[in-house]
Amino acid sequence: MNIIFENLKENHVIYEPNYAGADRFINADTEVNQRYLSDIEFIRINLLYTDAWKLETDIFEFFKEESLEKLRHGRCVLILDITLEGWSPKNSKITISLHQSCIKNGVDPRKVFYLTSNHKEASCYSVFLYSNYSHYVDSLNICENIMISELSRFPAPPITMEEQKTYCQRFHNEKLFLQLSRRNRVLRVLANHQLYINNLINHASVSQDKLTDYEIHALNHEYHKSPYASIKYSFEELKKWNDTQLPYVVDYPDFDTNWAAENMTLKYHETLFSVVLETSMEDNGGTAMFISEKTFKAMMNRHPLIIFGQKGVNHFLRDLGFLTYENYFNIESFDFENDHYLRYETMLKQIKNICNTLKTQSLKERIKWRFQHESILEHNYSKLFHSVHSNNVALKLHETIKSYFDNNFHGKFNQNPYLN
Repeated sequence: MNIIFENLKENHVIYEPNYAGADRFINADTEVNQRYLSDIEFIRINLLYTDAWKLETDIFEFFKEESLEKLRHGRCVLILDITLEGWSPKNSKITISLHQSCIKNGVDPRKVFYLTSNHKEASCYSVFLYSNYSHYVDSLNICENIMISELSRFPAPPITMEEQKTYCQRFHNEKLFLQLSRRNRVLRVLANHQLYINNLINHASVSQDKLTDYEIHALNHEYHKSPYASIKYSFEELKKWNDTQLPYVVDYPDFDTNWAAENMTLKYHETLFSVVLETSMEDNGGTAMFISEKTFKAMMNRHPLIIFGQKGVNHFLRDLGFLTYENYFNIESFDFENDHYLRYETMLKQIKNICNTLKTQSLKERIKWRFQHESILEHNYSKLFHSVHSNNVALKLHETIKSYFDNNFHGKFNQNPYLN
């Protein structure tokens, strides 16, 4: 299959990247790809930024006419590649405007693939179809869960369970858990402030940049917003914490660079478990579920993990084929709590109890605790290391494209409700 470029007019909404996450799926060495798809052309685009995309956006007005004709009549498909993002359709409206753009411009939606890491996108699109049509209509292909496959871009050298134990024994220090933040999102900042006031900061490897006055005000507002926050910290108290304690640095002091692709394996050897502060804590009425590289990096390093993210995110790992960590943490007690503050506070009580136990133990006992449920750690490591999800996405993509051009379309990614 061939990726073709120079398809767009100059615009402020979409662009054609030199490389994108979709490329490894397009070029994957499956039998379908090798035998049937050598003459297929791909147009691959991405968003410049979300705010530029509106409900009324007609994506095809930015296409050169000859490229639009290829999409209409040629052996050509379009991929809108947002593999690193998990935006809610409630806010972005991407699938709706993309669907409507296809209808308006005579492009078959079945030739369009939307790659996203919002795990709720396909179900939301299905609701849109069901709500707006009383009969079956051709629909876009919504390819979810792409972030899981991002790790296949940066393969780590294989490591056995026994080697991992040896490294942990060699490098483990007084830090009991890892809590990475990097970017200053208000609930991540709240979580790190809670570590400080609960005297857990000395037991944690934490990354947290200094705050601007605007970010301090946002944190102050978060404390006052929740009815469960017994202490409403003032702006002055939070500013003192910022001025005297921050930044917390465990990896790189450069907080402006996105270090998502960095492995940081040593930090996982030094600590016993991860408290993952996810990108978003708000699920926008059940329309968004996004899991970032922080969760999957912990899995790749056989780290037991507990996630502070969108409601139900710890349980949602099961839907992706992973094993969850109930044997280490009582995720039932907090995972479906609506209030963000209470969700983290309930988590924090568990973290504190675990740390109180671990800090009294010998190195041998600590390592035994970390690796006590090897089957969970090994299952999740193996699933990621062997790129199971990435291979499945590539095969679905190739089979869907082949079926379309064979005039026997069978969408593999999402079901139109009227097909059931």
